[in-house]
Formats: sequence, C-alpha cells, structure tokens
Amino acid sequence: MKIKPIAAALLTLTSLSSIAATYSITPLPVTNKAKNTFAQSIDNSDTLLVTTSNEYNPPIDVERLKQTNFFAINEASIENEDDIKNGIFSDIDYTLIVSYLNNLTSQNTFLLRKQRIAQFKSYSTDLVDTRFVQGFDNFVEKFDDFSQSVTTIARDSLNGDFIVGYSQSPYQDVEYTNNNDQLIRYTINDIYRRAFVQVGSQTVALLPKDTLVNGISEAFAVNRNFQVGGYGTTRFSPAIRESAATCTDDGERGDVAKEFCLYSLINSRSYQQNSSKRATIWQLNASGEVLSSEIFPLPFEPTTEKFAWENRILDINNNGLAVGWSHTGETVNFLKPGAQFRNTEVETQAAYFENGETIFFLTDEKDLASQAVAVNDKGWITGTVARAPNEVARDRFFIHNVDTNETRYPDGFFINAGVIPRSINNRNIVVGRADIESSNEANRETNAFMYNINADEFINLNLLTSCDSPYTLIEAVDINDDNEIIANARFRANDTYATGNPVTDENGNNIKVDKIIAVKLSPIANGQIEGCDEKEEVKYERAAASNTLFALLGLSAFFFIRRRCIAK
Repeated sequence: MKIKPIAAALLTLTSLSSIAATYSITPLPVTNKAKNTFAQSIDNSDTLLVTTSNEYNPPIDVERLKQTNFFAINEASIENEDDIKNGIFSDIDYTLIVSYLNNLTSQNTFLLRKQRIAQFKSYSTDLVDTRFVQGFDNFVEKFDDFSQSVTTIARDSLNGDFIVGYSQSPYQDVEYTNNNDQLIRYTINDIYRRAFVQVGSQTVALLPKDTLVNGISEAFAVNRNFQVGGYGTTRFSPAIRESAATCTDDGERGDVAKEFCLYSLINSRSYQQNSSKRATIWQLNASGEVLSSEIFPLPFEPTTEKFAWENRILDINNNGLAVGWSHTGETVNFLKPGAQFRNTEVETQAAYFENGETIFFLTDEKDLASQAVAVNDKGWITGTVARAPNEVARDRFFIHNVDTNETRYPDGFFINAGVIPRSINNRNIVVGRADIESSNEANRETNAFMYNINADEFINLNLLTSCDSPYTLIEAVDINDDNEIIANARFRANDTYATGNPVTDENGNNIKVDKIIAVKLSPIANGQIEGCDEKEEVKYERAAASNTLFALLGLSAFFFIRRRCIAK
C-alpha cells in the first residue's frame, strides 16, 4: 500500500517545484536475471548500477559436481540423479544444486573442490542495454561465459563507461600431493577484496600501499576529474606478517599447499581486522591508468599500537573534497535499539579529507558515533549520527556545509525517527530511507525519503508516485542532477526456482512472495500529486536493520552497496 499521511494535503506543486513534481517508477531490466536486485547508483549520463543476488541459471560444472557429496546428502530430495549427471535439470534439482554450491561454509579440503558461484554480481544499464560488470572475473571456455565465481560490487560510475567498485580474483584449481601421497585438489583464489576501475571492457586494479598477500582495498566513488575515493591497507600487524611468512616456508607451513595456506589467511577475521587501513584517493587518467595516490592520516596520534585504527572515504565531489569517517582513538558507550545492555565500541566520527588532512567537523556534544556518506559540489555533506534522546541511540540525519560551517539535524517522518541518508545531488536534494513507525522494535519499517535543503522539506517519496503503484519505495539510494533516483522497492511477485520458473502449489497456482527490487524514479513534468485513500498496510516480518547487501538479502528472504557503502 502507499503511505499517504494527512500532511500530504499541505504539499503543493509550488513547494515541490524543486523536485520536479511526481515520479514514475520503472523496474531495472535485471529482474529477469536474479531473484534479488539491489540499487547502487545513477550518474548524470543516466547510467544505473545494480547488484544482483541469487542469479538464475548459473552454469553448472557437472563433472565437478560428481566429485562432491551432493548426491549423497541430497538423495531423498533429488528428482532424477541420472538426468543431472547427463546435464539435464528439473526446476527442483537445479535449485538443489545451486543451493548446495552457494552454501560453502567450510574450508576443509573436500568442500574446496566445489564449483564456486558468486553471491553478488553487478550490472550497468540505461534501461535499454544491460552490461555485465566483470571486475576481475575471467572467461571460461567450458561455459562459453565468465566463471561467475567472482563477487563484484560496482558502486559508482562516470559517463556510463568509467565504473569503480571492488572485486575478487577468480577461483582457480590447485593440486597438492600430501605426505601420504594423496592428491588434494583445492579451488581457491588469492585476493580477498580489491578496488578496481573498469573502462569499457578493461579492468584496472587500484592497489593499496601494503600489498601483503595482495592487501585489501575498496573504491566507493569517482568524480569527473578521474579521482577515485576509497581506502586501502597501509600496514599489517607483525602476527599477520609472521603467518604469511609461515605459509611460504615449506619447512614451517605444515602438510598443506602454500596457496591454500594463504587463502585461509586472507579469509580469516585476523587478516581483515589486524591491519591499518587509510582513506585513499587514486588519481587516474581517462584510460583508467593510475597516475598517483594520496593516503590520508588519522586525525590523532595513537598512544598505543593498534592495527584496527582506520579511516575511509565514501564519496568525493568534483572539487576533490572527499568525505567519510575516521576512528577517533576513543571508545563510546551507548544503548542500541533492541539491546539489553549498553555497548562499548571504537568511536567513529564523520570527517572530510582535504589538503592531506583528515578533519572532524561535527561539534555537538549529543553526537555519538557518526559518518559522512555523501558530498555535493556546493560543499554540503550528509551522513548519519547516533543520538540517544531517550537512552536508546538510533542513527539520525545530519547535513553540514563546509564553507559556512552550518550544521542541521532534520527530523524524519516523526521526532526521533531513524533516518539514513544515502546521496545528495548538486540541487541540494538528499535521498535515503527513514522509519515510518515509532515502535520500540529494534527494526522499524522504512520508506524512501527526499529532503530539500533549500526549502527544509522532508518528503516521503511514496507520496510522489501513483496511488495504484504496485511498488512501495523502502529506500532511495542515489540521485543525479536531473533529480532522477535509483531506489529499492518492495514488490509482490511470483516465487521462483533457480531456473527462474515460478514455484507453484499443489493446485498449480503461482506462489506469491514479497521481493526487494531495484527501480528508477523519473520526474514527470507538470505531474500532479494524487490524493490516495488510506488502506491498511500489510505487515511483514523484518530482518535485522542494516544497509549491507547481506541484510537486504535477508529482507527478501524473510519477507521484507549505494553507491557508497555505509560501514562502521
């Protein structure tokens, strides 16, 4: 249903002139590719980036499948084992296989022989043509296609053909004969996460300063001067260096392949957390070649060695002003929604990065943890800040102007509502998601919002669409300078098998489920706001509130990226 508060009656076309009146909704042309699609970004060339999850009809390596325990553990559920071994799949059998390959939760040598299927892949589209963003994936002759084993998240684009994000290296087979003369086959990769820029069909790696076991880097945003903002590892702890050295020492490693030892290391929490990561701007040329990089320091001098200290860039404007967050060197203690006890964690603060400095700018003592997520060319920064007016701290919304030093904390749909901004354009319009219910639940239902800085108006984007729209906009993710928006919407559709065919009940009727899909919102010139009759909203069970793709996937599963990932 469409949420139409009484306050909507007060809105006029005059007050909404800056946001181009009403909007039409178009699902992105990737809904036929996967069960789940998630919005990432829209640029000024009208190129949209979208992430897919649980894609239909991934290629199956039947010979490799025969070498696993798939048939043994699924014996009672398989419809036709002989057909599977001959490459013929029913809807149920195909879904069983894909589910089996997706559930790689162990790193033992037996499971590592499985074919890998990436959980997340990325595409760019202009609503006419859709292009796969391959990242570091490789072409496989057996499939006559990319391996589809590589997770790639495309986060931002420039002019449609200059795309940045992060990717993995492809999975490769490695053979090792152990001390008992047993041949062990591993299927592993050697890069956990690496920033990239893709120009046309060419992918260029954006390396961190410290590339121990290839290091870690991510890219979040690119400006028209080919500056890319993100972060990379600058130093690993002595323990991690010692572990890496052990992996490459035949006398110290133990009876495992060197490649597997290193793979286990880069996928460990220790490797990912015991490293110093610093905000980084890579300067590229128009071909995507890296000309230089600038690494930004912490805004404090650590009194003790701590390799988890870090800062990150999440956006950069066309003037080279980058924003994001940094650790402060302190801890903060507050009660989170749904928690029984106060939580102590490392404090983060919103920061901007300029002239080689990392600068904090929020000064209100009521501000707890914060981060900046977007900045426009007029110096307006937006982000989230945790505040606890009623003991419980929820993420709130701030805007700050670098030039005037003005800071505002706009309310959402009601006082003390949780509000998560995601993007801001050069018309001073902010978009994101906000709570629409004031319950005491840890996870509240959200709707997409638009906030006009100049008019100080906070508007539910569902008000600006047709009353009979089948979509409920739960989150606006990005907005370009034409006020076109990419968003995530809740939509009721047929449940599907891994083949894409609909799931039916015992009577042959399609089973309907709620899904999250990526949509584009386009302004309608001279459109009119419709007065819609209120109807009872259909409630659903919500998964844990978060902005990660894994949480959105949970929303779809339970039934409920951006260009800039909000990560604390």
